[in-house]
Amino acid sequence: MSEKALIPRQWEKFYSNQLANQIHSKKNSTILALYTNYESDENGSYSFAIGAEVNNIELIPNGMKSFSIEPSQYIVFT
Repeated sequence: MSEKALIPRQWEKFYSNQLANQIHSKKNSTILALYTNYESDENGSYSFAIGAEVNNIELIPNGMKSFSIEPSQYIVFT
């Protein structure tokens, strides 16, 4: 199964397990998707994460990761 085919499964898991409710210290209710760690170009491997911006990374639950995103101009899809 391709990595792209796994993305809908990740969204389903995120919502069905109500993982947003487990993220403490959220700055707001916005849910973010992050595509990062590209191996090469758009056809290569990459990492995908779903989460929220938080005020304190020390409060992230076990099993979740934090990512630091530097200020810049990004494309936003809604």
